[in-house]
Amino acid sequence: MSYRDQVVVITGGASGLGLKLGEAMAREGAKVVLADINESGLQATKRGFKEQNLVAEFMQVDVASHQSIKDLVTAVMERFGRIDVMMNNAGIGMIGSVCDVPLETWERMIDVNIKSVIYGIQEVYPIMIKQGSGQIVNTASLAGLIPMPGAVPYGMSKHAVVGLTLGLRAEAAAYGIKVNVLCPAFVKTNILKDSAAYNVGPHALKKVVANAGGAISLDEFITEAMAGIRANKSLIVLPKKARLAYRVFRFLPKKFFRANEKFGRGVRRMRGAETAH
Repeated sequence: MSYRDQVVVITGGASGLGLKLGEAMAREGAKVVLADINESGLQATKRGFKEQNLVAEFMQVDVASHQSIKDLVTAVMERFGRIDVMMNNAGIGMIGSVCDVPLETWERMIDVNIKSVIYGIQEVYPIMIKQGSGQIVNTASLAGLIPMPGAVPYGMSKHAVVGLTLGLRAEAAAYGIKVNVLCPAFVKTNILKDSAAYNVGPHALKKVVANAGGAISLDEFITEAMAGIRANKSLIVLPKKARLAYRVFRFLPKKFFRANEKFGRGVRRMRGAETAH
């Protein structure tokens, strides 16, 4: 399947997964719109696209604002008259024990990681129903499929995205609309260094990533992600080690939880260890 000439909207498009998805779609000849709250990041992305002779349009958008998402969709419809692919990709991360995470962080996780996906669907789904076609791709995480000690608010938000996506997929098929959810393990993106840390110190996330088997490169991510999107897979779990972890969770739950609880004890040991001196 080719995405040539299809209108593709991607939130969180100024860096990381969104940027790579945008580049891949642009190389196929899609009409790409990259949206992000980071204006300087968008400008840097714009320069990068120009250097690669890739074409896209760029819009500053606050995905936590329904009005901002509505304005984005309105602008795209006025410009192109249709939306073929909506990638609700924007998200934020965090690390810390539940007892250390302030309520404001839970609320921010809900606003950015869950509500933004709802807003995107709310605006494009009726359009795609009228078109009789379309594809919605939501970015979740492996943490949306298995428990993630040390990042419970993040995992909670990504579980919501997975549940929303799979339910919508079953409903949307009747209208000829494809719906998929990306569930990557750790990927080398800015989210690894920009994630808020609570009572665990600046190096805690690096330790968590290392204990989880390390982070994959963006190139590894995009190859598997695009293959899954093109094949219209419901759950796109990547890489191979993430699929293995998910299978162990599903079919060998006792074994999984023994390892998961050991991971949780490691999170407890990190509490305050790097911030006490």
